[in-house]
Parts: sequence; structure tokens; C-alpha cells
Amino acid sequence: MPSKHSEDDLATAPWPSLADINFDVRVSRPFALPPFIQSGPLKYPIYKAARAEHADLFFKDGTLRVGTLWDFRRAEHGDRIGDPREGIRAYMVPGQRVTTLGGANVLDSWAFCMSEDRDDTRFSADGYDAIYEITSPEFFFAMARALSKIRELRFISLFTVAYADDDEVAAVTAEAIKRGKPPKLATPWMGLVKPPSHRPQREIRAVFEPMVDPNAGTYPGLSAGASVEAFMKMATQTSKLQPALIQVPAATRFARRVA
Repeated sequence: MPSKHSEDDLATAPWPSLADINFDVRVSRPFALPPFIQSGPLKYPIYKAARAEHADLFFKDGTLRVGTLWDFRRAEHGDRIGDPREGIRAYMVPGQRVTTLGGANVLDSWAFCMSEDRDDTRFSADGYDAIYEITSPEFFFAMARALSKIRELRFISLFTVAYADDDEVAAVTAEAIKRGKPPKLATPWMGLVKPPSHRPQREIRAVFEPMVDPNAGTYPGLSAGASVEAFMKMATQTSKLQPALIQVPAATRFARRVA
């Protein structure tokens, strides 16, 4: 049986929090990162905006739709919700001898987006007419158990999203390289970084990462002299990981409809 967890897990468990073979999930606060993407311990409640018919269905039988990071790149989500550059960045990083292409295309994972505060006006502008609050990390453990029946998960993470532009990401990457970090590991994890234009969302995100990269072997090869434009073409790549419709009636015990 999966063990129970308390909100203290968020502040005390080590990063990354790996799911063991019995799917005993432990969730931690984010690992230490440069100041512009530093997050503190999460506070409950967390707010989820939804369309009323979707909220009704969730509280009826636990049905939830869980999107993916790459799915948010699609134009039909619109500018307020979608981001054509979700999880992908490319920039030039100055070095001691040469300027090199730096970039990251986050491993596609399921993502569940919420907000750290309740803003009825903003939620309404985004097309949502219902709000519920999530009161415990147990909500996400229930989700993880359901998603693990579709694909084995490596870990889940809960964090406040950081907002930074390409120059900030490039500067942090260059500094990490200067401190001796390998270039491929120097770029911050882009699953928690969004453009500054999305800052009003005050987003909190739960990410459920598959154990095996669903898109392994499909990434386009890039030459040593690749341009930023060539790298960014990966943002149009189709993912093999699809949004999931899951039933998690156990999660309703850790949520409350407020609008």
C-alpha cells in the first residue's frame, strides 16, 4: 500500500523525489536554483480554475484532464493559456573563446496547472467559470497513481513557476558553465520557466515525468553550427505523449469547490 504523506514532505524530502517500484511517491520543494527561478515551500490552498462542466464532472466521479508540456505549445490554446515556446529555449551563450548555441527542449511530461492565489477576474478572462481549491499534496499523489497506470513515472514535482526571458536564462547558463558545470547540464530545467508576459498567472505546476522519454529517438539532429532558428523548430515537433483523461475520485477528498 502506498504510504501517506503530509504537507511537511514538501519542505523536507530531498530532490529529486523518485517514485519507488511500489509507487510510494514523495514530493519535495524545488531543488536549489539561481535566484530568478528560486521557489519557496508551497502553501495551501492552491487554486484550480476550470470550466463549470469540467468541475462538475470532477466532483461527481473524479474525472480530470491532464495536459502535457508540449501540448501547451499548440496555437488553439490561445495566448493567455498556451505558450508556443513552452519548455523550449534557445540562445547564444558567450564563452571564453567562442559563443555557442545553448538550449533546452524539456522532456514531455504530464502537467497540471494551478494558481497560488484566487483571482476571479483573471480566471474569467481566461474563459473559466468555476474554481476549486486544492487543500493537500494527497491530491497529486492520487493523480500520480492514476497516471502510473498509463505510463510508469520517474517522479512528480510541485513548484511555483518562474518567469524569465532568454537573456536571463542565457546569463544563468553562462555563469553555471563558468563554475565548471557541463554545458548540457547548465541550462535551468525549462519545465518551470515561462516568459515574463505570463507572470500574472502566478502559476503553480504539478509535473508527472515518465520513466522513459516518450519521444526518444525522434529528436532532429543539429549540426555543430546550428542556429537558434534551427533549434526552435523543435517546438513544432509532435509528441507521442498525449493529454490524459483520468478518474481520481480519491482526489475529491482533498479539494473544495469555491465558485
